Amino acid sequence: MSGRNAYHEAALTGNTGIINMICKAGGNPLGRDAAGDTPFSLVLNSDIRVIQAVLGNDTTIADSDGNTPIHIAVEKHASQKTLLQLLNMGYPASQRNGKGMTALNEAVSRNDKYQALALLEYGADPYVSTTTGENALTSVFKNKNTELLDAIVKYNSTKTDRQGDGILHYAARTADKETVEHLISLKLDKNARNISGETPSQMAARWGRPDIAEALK
Repeated sequence: MSGRNAYHEAALTGNTGIINMICKAGGNPLGRDAAGDTPFSLVLNSDIRVIQAVLGNDTTIADSDGNTPIHIAVEKHASQKTLLQLLNMGYPASQRNGKGMTALNEAVSRNDKYQALALLEYGADPYVSTTTGENALTSVFKNKNTELLDAIVKYNSTKTDRQGDGILHYAARTADKETVEHLISLKLDKNARNISGETPSQMAARWGRPDIAEALK
């Protein structure tokens, strides 16, 4: 059996009148059928009016795995236009799912630059860590994706995590020298201190990376 319900079938029609009626009756836009499809995922390539009708007005919704419409749009490779429309509708850009992944974590791990750039433009937080301790910034260091790194710098050059660590503090711990030198060329503040009073250079020295510490002085 397909496991599809009336909401799935209504979504496939694209008839917003029928969709609105089922939505108001308590239909779940993120309920899965046997193939894992939801009413929402079935209309991802549809007109924004259909997408809005399927989702309803609750911007806090998530599926049983904690995935928001933004997570699902990234997972299903929605167009950048659709992702931007969802962000404009107010769905959160930095919420974790049940695996501890934000939509930005997902996009960066796949090197999906168009979705990642859209998320960063709308304020997605590159410092939010997954359950493994990785975040979008450290993933970009690992993937050597300069375009995404430059975008993170563009929107987060003065922002920090909860410990006050900024982009250069993270680079001090995990980035290679070429990446560190590139970040320095972007005029990031080498004298920025975290809440412990530590500069990026001091952090690199503490992590046993003397060449990085010297570059960050």
